[in-house]
Amino acid sequence: MRRVIHSLSIAAVVFALLTILFGAATTSTDSGMAFPDWPTSDGKWLFGYPWSELAISSQAFFEHHHRELAAVTGMVCVVLWFFIFFCVENRRIKFLVNCVMLGIIFQGGLGGLTVHYKLEARAFSVLHAVLGQGLVAFLGMLVALTSKSWNDSVSSKRYTGKIFYYLPWILLIQLFLGAIYRHKGDVSYLFIHASFALVVSFACFYTVISVFSQCKDNPMMRRLGGIIGVLLILQLGLGVMVFSQRMSRGTLQFEKVAIQGAQVKVTTPRDRSLTATAHVFIGAMMLVAASALRMRAIGNLEPKIGGEDDSTSAKIPA
Repeated sequence: MRRVIHSLSIAAVVFALLTILFGAATTSTDSGMAFPDWPTSDGKWLFGYPWSELAISSQAFFEHHHRELAAVTGMVCVVLWFFIFFCVENRRIKFLVNCVMLGIIFQGGLGGLTVHYKLEARAFSVLHAVLGQGLVAFLGMLVALTSKSWNDSVSSKRYTGKIFYYLPWILLIQLFLGAIYRHKGDVSYLFIHASFALVVSFACFYTVISVFSQCKDNPMMRRLGGIIGVLLILQLGLGVMVFSQRMSRGTLQFEKVAIQGAQVKVTTPRDRSLTATAHVFIGAMMLVAASALRMRAIGNLEPKIGGEDDSTSAKIPA
């Protein structure tokens, strides 16, 4: 049973990350309103939309696949919740999966209401983006909690410093700042986002150093630390590219008028590049790794399975 639950957790993370990837592409291509209806797409059911029509429009392609992946993520999370609710006694795991389910319901409802009522307020888009990142963080914790190696290589040593516990929150703040810039397009938010990247870089660097110096007896934590280090290098490179692309268009805020049929729509320019989309995706992957690392650090201070407090240890039927 543990293997099934762990596999479902991994599947949920993968589909959630793909949903964020296509969601970022949707924002980059201004495809959020590619369809006027929801949950159908141009009156067609979600998984029955003709591929030939999706090939015509890139906006329809990204938005429709974002919806499809979100639906698949939701279905996997429902199955995961069912197995955990009936087969697991661990309170922490149940709490995390309940948070995931509430987030999935709210996230789907927010996306549907935005399309149905044509809510173009940027605040809704920012909330939608940040909530999606929060969901992958919870799923990353579930992957760590349900893994077979949860209690492997656990020592009585307490790790010094709180960076293991605070790093996911630091990354989430940075993702929030990035979402504000992405959806508002104001270059001032870009400078705030870029400035806070220095804090994020220091936190990630310090985390990697701490992991390799303090966790010699915990290969899983060392592996997660290495992943965070590699992703940080990729993220910094993508960030510099996005910043350079934005600055090459000038630093002044301006508006452009796009004539669409008989209507005149005023839009704010913002990054519409694959680089910006990849930047969002790598950020989500870093959040997953940091969340899993946080749970591993917490698990190192808990009793092994079969200890005095099995109600809080991640004991799952084999």
